[in-house]
Amino acid sequence: MLQPEQAPPSEPEIAALFRSILPYGVFVHGGPIAAPLTTLFDSEYELVRSAVTKRQREFAAGRHYAHLALASAGFRPAPIHPAPDRGPIWPSDIVGSISHTDYCAVAAVASASILTALGIDLEHRVSLAPNVIALIADRDERALWNDNKLPIELRDSTAPLTFSAKEAVFKAYYPKFRRRISFGDIQIRYTGVPSRFCVQAPQLPDPDQSFLASVEGRFAITTNYIATVALVLRCT
Repeated sequence: MLQPEQAPPSEPEIAALFRSILPYGVFVHGGPIAAPLTTLFDSEYELVRSAVTKRQREFAAGRHYAHLALASAGFRPAPIHPAPDRGPIWPSDIVGSISHTDYCAVAAVASASILTALGIDLEHRVSLAPNVIALIADRDERALWNDNKLPIELRDSTAPLTFSAKEAVFKAYYPKFRRRISFGDIQIRYTGVPSRFCVQAPQLPDPDQSFLASVEGRFAITTNYIATVALVLRCT
């Protein structure tokens, strides 16, 4: 999570940022981390009743926006409990994802009849130290950044964009395979298509490699924020 000091964006700003890159049928809500604990279902509140205040606020905000997104999609809002790995457990007919920074949170949901996988990530647009960049992408991947197809005005954000893109991919991948992959397992490619990226995982076996190759990556960048989406459309 990349964090500078700045004022949180408004709910319309965050929602509009993600709506600009999400396909039809995906519903999103987001905004400042300001939702009171009273917005939680009782069973959700019990999960964080003894947690530190920061954890309570982040959890409440993420669930609050997830409930709003479910309602916008026409689903009855329901408790969203965490799995043992802390990832949200969505209803069986829903795919969804939650992201947050220290200041804001966002949630997106869609019917499983539209998407088979969904991951979102929100980060601050910041410069990264060389040691952090080395963790995000290996030397071979970084070498390709010099030849990437991003617009010139965005190339100074290749490292934080790649960090966010991989975080979104992890969230789309994990619910399908129930195992974790690392930054070094995947590579992000910017092909020149505006606001799009693709994923390569040459070191991973199938079906992992085939799934990741099917991921459609999307991104939006503002002065202060980077929003990324990793999704797999259901074939009909």
